[in-house]
Amino acid sequence: MRRQEGSKWRQAMVDVIKDEEPTDERKAQMIANFNHGFRGFQETYRECTNAAIEANNRYIAEGIKLSGEIPTRYGR
Repeated sequence: MRRQEGSKWRQAMVDVIKDEEPTDERKAQMIANFNHGFRGFQETYRECTNAAIEANNRYIAEGIKLSGEIPTRYGR
C-alpha cells in the first residue's frame, strides 16, 4: 500500500472521531479497532493484487450498506 493511501484512511478516521465526539474510552476503542483492521489488511495484502482490490471493494460495499442502515437502526 502506498504511504499516501495510509495517510488518507488515517485522516478519514480522524474526521470520523472528530464528528462523533466520543468519550475518551470510546475514542481509544475506535482507534484500537481501526489500527487492528488496518494492520491486518496491510499484512494480508502487501501488494495491490486483484485479490486485494476485490477485498477492498467488498469492504467499501459493506461500509456503504452499513452506513445506509444506521439511520434506520439507530435513528431518533
